[in-house]
Amino acid sequence: MSKAELISKVAKDTNMKKKDVVKFFKSLYDIMGDTLNKKEKFTIPYLGFFKMSYRKSRKFKIPTTSEIRITPPQTVPTFKMSPKVKRDFKKILSE
Repeated sequence: MSKAELISKVAKDTNMKKKDVVKFFKSLYDIMGDTLNKKEKFTIPYLGFFKMSYRKSRKFKIPTTSEIRITPPQTVPTFKMSPKVKRDFKKILSE
C-alpha cells in the first residue's frame, strides 16, 4: 500500500479530509521523533512500540579484501510488535 492509498483509506474510514489525515501523520511523526530523542518509549496503540536501543561495536570482515573493520557503538531505533499483531500475522502466514 502506498502513502497516497493509506491516506485515502484512513480519510474514508474516519470521515476526515485527506488534508487532516496528512496533518495527523506529520504530527505523529514529530511527536515520535521528540519522544525517541529523549530516549523514551513511543507506543502506537494496537500496533507496538518504538524505543532506542544501544548497539555494541562489532567487528566485520570485508569478503573481497579480507580486511577487518569495527563498527562504532551506536544508539538505534527498534520496533516491537504488540502480541495481538504478532498473532494475527502468524495466522495470516499459516493460511
